[in-house]
Amino acid sequence: MFRDPVIIICLVLIFLPFVLMAIDAAYSSRVNRRRVQDAAPRRTVAPAAPPRRTVAPAAPPRPTPPPPPKPYKPTSLCMLGKKYAPGLNIQPFTLTEKLDGVRCIAVKANGAVAFYTRSGNVIPGLLELQAALTAHPLPSFVLDGELLDDCFGSTRAARFKHTNALIRSLQREPREACGLTFHAFDALTAAEYGKRCCNRPYRERRAFLDAQFADTPHVKPIPVLYTGVDESVIQPLFERIVAQGGEGLMLNLNHAPYEFRRSGSILKIKPEKSLECPIIGFNPGEGRFTGTLGSLIVDYMGAPVGVSAGLSDADRAHIWGNRSALLGSQIKVRYAEESHDAEGTVSLRFPVFAGFVGGDKTPAAASVTTDPIHDPSIPTFTPDEFVAYVCSLPEFHA
Repeated sequence: MFRDPVIIICLVLIFLPFVLMAIDAAYSSRVNRRRVQDAAPRRTVAPAAPPRRTVAPAAPPRPTPPPPPKPYKPTSLCMLGKKYAPGLNIQPFTLTEKLDGVRCIAVKANGAVAFYTRSGNVIPGLLELQAALTAHPLPSFVLDGELLDDCFGSTRAARFKHTNALIRSLQREPREACGLTFHAFDALTAAEYGKRCCNRPYRERRAFLDAQFADTPHVKPIPVLYTGVDESVIQPLFERIVAQGGEGLMLNLNHAPYEFRRSGSILKIKPEKSLECPIIGFNPGEGRFTGTLGSLIVDYMGAPVGVSAGLSDADRAHIWGNRSALLGSQIKVRYAEESHDAEGTVSLRFPVFAGFVGGDKTPAAASVTTDPIHDPSIPTFTPDEFVAYVCSLPEFHA
């Protein structure tokens, strides 16, 4: 049946359209599927990243510890004062007069008494003081103060000049010296001084000084002028002391220890600068100065400044009686520092009259305390040698 070519051709013709239709359908389906794929957004596949290197997280920075406090280092045989400036934390405090004398350290250890300058040099010949301190019932102590001949001269400047010359001569030619007074302003134990470490506050040391040495011959604790927290008392006390010919004030912090170096625990208040100013006016006096000069008014950088400290009664009477002639005259003024009020007006802090230009007056408080000049032939202690000497005394090994 299928061997007949006619029949085979007929069958091919019959089934060929169906085969072609199937092929066409398959092709169309494939083409449509490709079109759909091309129209759809292709999903972008990023190339695989190389494997990351694992890094441990950085440790948080450690807080920097504050620097350790500087250890206390004694640099002197006694405590030296710094300059006073308003605004310092100085409460509570004690005010005493700043004496213009020869600085002296009196050491009594195991019954023996010796006197030294602030640089550790021996002061010989103080037999009256030595006998008085030897007779004191306490076997050991140290007094810090100033030597002065209170019976010499009529002014503080004259007493200092005489005392300074006397101490210098004693160091050159040791001999007995009489008439000197030890004006004490601090007291320590011999152990504290020998170790150069005293943590007791000033109020305790001052109470010990007043209780133990108020009646000791040739020793005078320097009187306390004020104790408290009111800084407004400083200016009038300063003016009063300077008007009496004094050098100024010393301010001790009541809670502070004794430090063997220059310390802010004790502050000195005194005029340290000077200038020349013209007189532009006169203020009449009140109270005790009624009928005479109260204060001079000088011109400082275009601002009026009142000056009353340093004027003696004779100065006040002379200036008040010659106001017309002295108006415009130049005077010397010593002061602590320049200051400004709340409105910014310039002024002077602690101004002191120091005389007219030309030398009409020499200020009584112009002397500067210095250590006596030492004869090289007199053996001296260095600070370390002196402390070693005090520490070698028997009481430190009991």
